[in-house]
Order: sequence, then structure tokens, then C-alpha cells
Amino acid sequence: MAVVASWDGATRRIYLAQGVTTFHPIEDIYREYRTWRRTVDAARQWEPFMVAVGNEDKGGGKATPRFLRLLDDDDIGQCKIVPYDEAITIDVTGELLTEDLTDPFDYSSQTTPTIVRYAPADAEIVYVELPSPIQDSLDYAGEVHYDALAGGSGTAHPWGTRAQPVNDLADAMTIASTYGLRVLRMHTDSTIDVDISGMQVKGVEQGLTLTFTTGNLIDACSFERFYMAGTVNSTTHWYADYCGFQDGFDGLWGNYQHCLIYGKVYLVGDAAFFDSASGVAGLGAAEVDAGLLGNLTVQFRRYTGGLNLYRFVSTDTVSVDLLPGVLRIKSDVTGGTFKVRGIGEPIEVDGTTTVLDSDGFNPTDASTVALITEARDEATLGRKLIDADEVLTAGAGPGNLQLIDADDGVTVLRNKTVKDKGGGAITLANGAPASKERD
Repeated sequence: MAVVASWDGATRRIYLAQGVTTFHPIEDIYREYRTWRRTVDAARQWEPFMVAVGNEDKGGGKATPRFLRLLDDDDIGQCKIVPYDEAITIDVTGELLTEDLTDPFDYSSQTTPTIVRYAPADAEIVYVELPSPIQDSLDYAGEVHYDALAGGSGTAHPWGTRAQPVNDLADAMTIASTYGLRVLRMHTDSTIDVDISGMQVKGVEQGLTLTFTTGNLIDACSFERFYMAGTVNSTTHWYADYCGFQDGFDGLWGNYQHCLIYGKVYLVGDAAFFDSASGVAGLGAAEVDAGLLGNLTVQFRRYTGGLNLYRFVSTDTVSVDLLPGVLRIKSDVTGGTFKVRGIGEPIEVDGTTTVLDSDGFNPTDASTVALITEARDEATLGRKLIDADEVLTAGAGPGNLQLIDADDGVTVLRNKTVKDKGGGAITLANGAPASKERD
């Protein structure tokens, strides 16, 4: 007895015969379809209705399970089976699937209830999607991505990946905690207003701006290639590399390399600046305010440009290596030990220093340098280059040369001991030039 009553290529429907209560998809439907397609010319004008899959030889007299897949031609649509409109139960004794993974049967024309029962498949693999922190962590590649403009909201994979960044920093930190991520990758200018302690903060491009507002905490964080503005909160050191601190930036406590200071910045703890510079053009200078905190150790190693220091006190220790630059100790500095090395314009001291050690500093400005030239005899012959408001005088003891501030006639700007070529000290007269041979 035939199972199929008719085939409709125009609608891609297979109509079952009346009274069919059981069939096997391949043994019955597929065999009858092959016969119809072989013997009826009109049948071949339509895209194939189905394909039989399986029965692959596995060796040892074994084969893979078989199933029938009804096809979708991407034009008319998915092929389906239409039961005869009668109150009946149909048993499907083999596996029957559709290409679009929908129900193989079309009940839209039924007016009476029809029950279809499927026999268990010969074999199947059940895929159960379980959370996989290991695989998810590989997708993150150690980074959680934040995009304030184009990100979305979520705290589980794949949110926070490069393809699906989040737009909420709290979500980003939740993801980082869940998957053990240590890099916070910023896609846009961003406001930091949550605890991001311990993160390495990097941008997808250079020059993004991070603005720190109420609620931030950045303990042990590191930042790379950002402009930084606002006030940061920390209970320990934090770090920056190739960053620019904007005017008014507050909260410096840590180590900073290759950074620029664009105006006045404020310390809250010990700080070390390596290979850094003023970002202020012209006659202006970077300004660092110690806030009268006391007991600070502050270093500027291989610093370039102008540097103004404010509100240091007697318990502070400061080292400045200029390469070249100009150091100005401002009037509200009330003390501190300052060690200055390198080259640059004369040190300007308006405030009070407990110790100012500049033995390793070489001024390059002509107003403070006496050029002692060729000696003609043991008398004081030669040339000098000094500023009009300075006087070259003989100091205390043989061979002592002093550069005196002409404004007060007292302040000693520079001391040198001058000797002749034989090593003996030369007796100098006030205002006279001297030999270039000196210690």
C-alpha cells in the first residue's frame, strides 16, 4: 500500500494517503519519492524534496544510523508532510528531520485532531551548552573591553570581548573578576568612577582621555598612553607610562615614565618621574605641588623643560636631574632637601630650602658663567663674560674667584679656585679677570 497520495511541487508538500497509521521515512517516503521522480517527467522540474542520509559503512558489518531530511529550496520554502484530514494516530518509525529544523508536518489544513508519534532515534548526540570558564577566558585573551559609546550591557560571556565590549565599567569589573582578567582595554574617552584596582589600563589607540571622578579607586593600577584628568583616589602606589597629566590633575603617588605634565599637578605620596618633561610651551613650566604633606620623597630623573615646585616642607627630599631644564623653587616652599644635577638655566629659589645641593649642576646661561680665558702671565690677564648686574671679585684666600650679585653686593653666586699652569694659586684683584687654568 502506498503511503503517499500525491506530491505538490508548487507548494513542496507531500500528502499522505487516507488511513496511513505508520511509515518509515526512508523505507516508505523516500522510496516512493524516488519512484515518482524517476517515472514522472514533471517531477524533475522541482528542486529535490528530500535527501536520505546515513547508512555509511563502519566496517565489521556495522553502519551509521539513517535519517531522512526534508529540504528547503530557498525559493518556495521548506518541504513538509501533510497528514490526511482524519482523526488518527500516525507512528513514524524512523528519524525524520527538516533542513530549517522545524516540524516535518504541516497541520494548517487539518480540521480533525491528528496525533503523530516518533520512535526513538537509532542514535543521537545531545549537545548541552554548559558554561566554560576556560574557553570563555580564551575568548577574552586576558582583556575586558569597555566602549562608552558603542558597548552594551552584560556581565557574562561574550560581553566584554573585543567583539562585544560593555558600556558600563561596573560590568567590566564584574567580568574581569569572573574570568580572572587583568587588562582593561578602553575603546573611547572614558570617565572612571568605580574601583578598578589592580588593572592594567590600555587603549585601543593612543591619546584617549581618562577623567577620574567621585567613586574611583586605582590601587596598584597601571596606565599606558592616556591623557589623564580629574582627581584619582588610591591607598597605595599606581603607575603610568607615556601619559599626559592635565592641568589640575590630583593624586600622584607612584612611578611615572615618559610622561608630560600639562600645567599644575598635585602629589599625595612619594613620586618618581623618569624621562619625563614639561608639556607647557613657551615661557611656562610644569608645576608640582606637594601640598605641605611632609615626609615625601620625590624624584625627577632625566627631566626636560621648566619645573616649578610648590609647598614642599622641611621633611621632604627632592632629587632633580635636568636634561636640560630650569628649576624654580617657589616662595611657598618652606624647607626640604633638594639635590640638583644636570644642565640647565640657573636655579631660581624664591622659597626657603633646608639644604640645596647643586654641586652636580652645570648652568648653561651666560649670566652665571665666568669664562676664564688664556693666561698671559701670573698677573691677572684674560677675559670674562658676566652679566651687567654681576661683579667678578677676589674671594677669601689665594686663587679664590667669586661671582657676586651686583644688586646687593653680598650674595655669592659662584665660587672657583683659579691656579696657574704650574698648580700654584693666583692672587686676584677685585673686578679683574683671571687665568683659564682652574680646578
